Amino acid sequence: MVFDFLGHIGSVRPVDFAQSFYLHYPKVAIGNWPPMFYATLAIWFLMFGVSRVSALTFIAVVAAATATVIYSVGRRLLSPFAGLFAATLYVALPLVQESSARIMTEHLVTLLILLSALQFARFVETRKALDALVFGVVATAAILTRGSAWSLLLVPPVVIAFTCNWRLLLSWQLWVGGLPVILLCVPWYVLTRDMSKGAMVGIDPNAHMSFFMDAIVAFPIFVVQAVGLILSALAAIGLWITLVVHGGKRSTYWAALAAIMIGILFIQTVVPASIEPRFMVQLLPSFLLFSAAGGQWLIGKLPLNNEAGFVLWLGTAAVITFMIFDIPDHMRNSGYERVSSALVTSTQNLTNPAVLLASDSIGEGSVIAAIAATDNRPRMVVLRGSKILISEDWLGRNPRDHFGSLDELRKFLDSIPVEAVMVDEAINPQWHRAYHKLLAQLLHTDTRTWSLEGTYEVIRNGKTKPDSVSVFIRQRSPGSPPPYATDMRLVSKLMQRD
Repeated sequence: MVFDFLGHIGSVRPVDFAQSFYLHYPKVAIGNWPPMFYATLAIWFLMFGVSRVSALTFIAVVAAATATVIYSVGRRLLSPFAGLFAATLYVALPLVQESSARIMTEHLVTLLILLSALQFARFVETRKALDALVFGVVATAAILTRGSAWSLLLVPPVVIAFTCNWRLLLSWQLWVGGLPVILLCVPWYVLTRDMSKGAMVGIDPNAHMSFFMDAIVAFPIFVVQAVGLILSALAAIGLWITLVVHGGKRSTYWAALAAIMIGILFIQTVVPASIEPRFMVQLLPSFLLFSAAGGQWLIGKLPLNNEAGFVLWLGTAAVITFMIFDIPDHMRNSGYERVSSALVTSTQNLTNPAVLLASDSIGEGSVIAAIAATDNRPRMVVLRGSKILISEDWLGRNPRDHFGSLDELRKFLDSIPVEAVMVDEAINPQWHRAYHKLLAQLLHTDTRTWSLEGTYEVIRNGKTKPDSVSVFIRQRSPGSPPPYATDMRLVSKLMQRD
């Protein structure tokens, strides 16, 4: 959407453009997530084109950039071997691999949080207003990428406390860093505070303490599960050595890295969002650098020359990688591009045809993304069954069906009119809704109106589902008048009724 808008700057109001785009391709959640990720990826698309491969490459490049920063920090604070150890293990971790298979904010916000915290450590050393301002700018970019980056508010107090730089609180330069956050982040989050309520529901929106107790146990376990016991033990040693035993100038950077972990754990346990392992990617760079510090201390106790030390570092990294590395095949979802191609081809002679998707978030999102990437935007009008045929919250709870009979559903499809329908039977049982069965029954029995274009095999979460997705096309007799245009006012009304 942002990529397309960049070609229309000055000719249309941003809100009008966004609303129109959403009615055609309803898989946009600006407000629930801030704009930085969208803007950055749109600029990437300008350079490398819009495609699934291009988007995944962007995520891989950002992950590699984070690994590069980890190596640079490890090399400066420890040794080149230690930096390479931490960077290599970062890209090998299954949790990082899984996040690299998603077009989501985890990697970009992780990189920006890491850079911001390190920049604050630099400011503590230099006491220059420019360094404080750069910290504020990078922190602003992180917060405008994902709300969890508000954890950076804890970096200054934690670093000051660890390093006992209490006089820094009286320095005007320190407060310069807060200006970009106040001027840009606060207004955005105030304006969009009502847009993300549906996602900030946790386990029970009325029991924050219950969520906190669950989260404070779950997230540390997720971290240990992600890195394994060896790296966890090394990190514990590294924390002790860098923050307790050793002091001096270098401890500022270690305090900043510790502040990242404290801040992420704090915000993820206090803010009642969902409890998922992927949220812990943001603290893994710090965790692995502390693991490298623990390894450096242990190796330093052995009578080894540089060559032997290198072999030991390499061997340790190889053993740990062998134990933890896993290609996340269970993240694989494919086959939907063929479904989207069938929908596009079957309606290619129509001006702005409406197609209806009956699936879950994976099926709907996969098809919408594939159509939007190849469609002559904006042409097709994609309708999500989960938004049009039912009402439910952001996490799919409390569903309320809008149609209770075949006749009501038939009249609805004719009123739009819907020209093609995808029925996805590969979805998990928990996402089955009454409208899935009602719609399938209508399409299979009303053969005068609907014909089966074909069935398609898809792969969901790494498992093959043969002939599980069906595409139905509205039949029109030869010589009949062309269909009237999709009723966009009706579509808009239906999308906004809740």
